[in-house]
Amino acid sequence: MTQALLDIRGLKVQFHTSQGVVRAVDGVDIMIRRREIIGLVGESGCGKSTIAHAITRLIPSPPGRIVAGEVIYQGTDLVRLPEADMRSRIRGRAIAMVFQDPMTYLNPVMKVRTQLTETLQVHQNLNGPAAARKAQELLERVQIPSPERVANSYPHELSGGMRQRVLIGMAISCNPTLLIADEPTTALDVTVQAQILRLLRELVSDLDRSLLLITHDLGIVAELCDRVYVIYCGKVVEHGDVYEIFDAPFHPYTMALLRSALSIEEMKDDLVTIEGQVPNLMAPPPGCAFHPRCPYCMDICRREAPGPVPVGDGHHAWCFREMGASG
Repeated sequence: MTQALLDIRGLKVQFHTSQGVVRAVDGVDIMIRRREIIGLVGESGCGKSTIAHAITRLIPSPPGRIVAGEVIYQGTDLVRLPEADMRSRIRGRAIAMVFQDPMTYLNPVMKVRTQLTETLQVHQNLNGPAAARKAQELLERVQIPSPERVANSYPHELSGGMRQRVLIGMAISCNPTLLIADEPTTALDVTVQAQILRLLRELVSDLDRSLLLITHDLGIVAELCDRVYVIYCGKVVEHGDVYEIFDAPFHPYTMALLRSALSIEEMKDDLVTIEGQVPNLMAPPPGCAFHPRCPYCMDICRREAPGPVPVGDGHHAWCFREMGASG
């Protein structure tokens, strides 16, 4: 088995607010190997983006902080790494993020060329002309047509797809081994989504990188990912090979997500939804957090939190259904 590039163990992230403590991530284990695309799936507010920000130590503090766990990157625990080392060695260089809203992360009053060359000068120690040439190569690498025109443009002069490509170019500028893409196709039309996803797949394949893809779109997961982790209320509830998860989902939440997904191959008279609401993370229900919405709920689900149950080759679910079925 390929050695882990990133190994998250028992990660817990909390936000201390005036109303109480929000347990945004509550004991998550995730492992990413080299040249692997991992999907992180769940409803809005389940902790997906918080996990990504915890990996790069970008949790806003206060009110948030990592209270437990390890984030092991090539043998180094990033949780305990000094901030100066995170800035100089990890963020941008080893691990880079592609955010869902480029206009939030691109400077609106600086041309694209300037933003790219500044990144290269700071992280790669390139001089002005060398940085400019590298910036041009990056725009070509992310398949931007007319890269010279785009380089001389301000972000507001570009389409959403072009801005997202620029952001991806900035992310790969320092040759990171791990890319984290947080909802990278949000607000893009379907054809542009397909182009961005194809670009990400090619970058992983051609440049020997790994990718952590955060999304709520199961179609994207099926298209792109090797393995998938399903997140609910800050916990992993199921993980495994993407084909097995889609072919034989075990956790009721995963089953409900798949039932609610739309498909051009299947006509549905009614839109299927998941009954109930995501619990308040300041006061999650006892036992299994999904039990108030679960059609298979048993008494033990209301009392105890389930542990991982092997339900296939490399496929685990945090659920008591196996016990109920065998009983």
